[in-house]
Amino acid sequence: MLKVQLLCRGDNQALEPFLEAAFAEERLGEVEGILRWQINIADRDVADAAGRRIGEAAYSALLSFWLDSSQTQASRCCLQLQERLPDGLEYDSYLVEEAIPLESSENAVKGQRQQGFTQVALLQCPEQISYQQWYGHWKQVHTSVAIQTQATTRYIQNRVLAVLSPASPALDAIVEETFPLTAMSDDAAFYDAVGQSERLQKHVEEMMTSCAAFIDFERLAVFPSSEYRFTSATSKSES
Repeated sequence: MLKVQLLCRGDNQALEPFLEAAFAEERLGEVEGILRWQINIADRDVADAAGRRIGEAAYSALLSFWLDSSQTQASRCCLQLQERLPDGLEYDSYLVEEAIPLESSENAVKGQRQQGFTQVALLQCPEQISYQQWYGHWKQVHTSVAIQTQATTRYIQNRVLAVLSPASPALDAIVEETFPLTAMSDDAAFYDAVGQSERLQKHVEEMMTSCAAFIDFERLAVFPSSEYRFTSATSKSES
């Protein structure tokens, strides 16, 4: 199973009709091979998390699709998807390899807003280190640091395998991290240290030290989002 992700630029209000499952299924059910899809959108429900934005991110939504197809078919499927998505948006599309170090215990309800909020982070390997160093630190060191120092409820790592749209910028990873709603504007809640100032300082320092070892902060982009999940009628998997 392949995963394709589309980063959206433009007026994210154009995506609002897709938050109705019936409408989404009507449009996307015609694309052969789609098993399920997910919409992450920076809407008014995450307005309190505006301070979590990092960088000059032009993106306001992330669309994820799980496909029952080969890699050579992914590009064609991506074009079919974009033909059925709302006008007024521009898309950068990527084929990714998904890993889920931390899965949510929440039972996803199709078409409804999921609990908490999800930060979408776009990563690029810094020029001063090799890709192998970057990848090794991300997977072998930072993964556990991020989970242990934050109030993360779901953590998904998407390593970019290929850029599917010619004009899209190069990315090395797209990360999805879900947190409780209280973490939108409360650092103590974000870093799993409510009422514990020393723990908060320790977690912030550990997280920032790990980030500095493999993230180019000048090229880092992060935006908060609400998350909605959908499943094809032909698929038995909900999440």
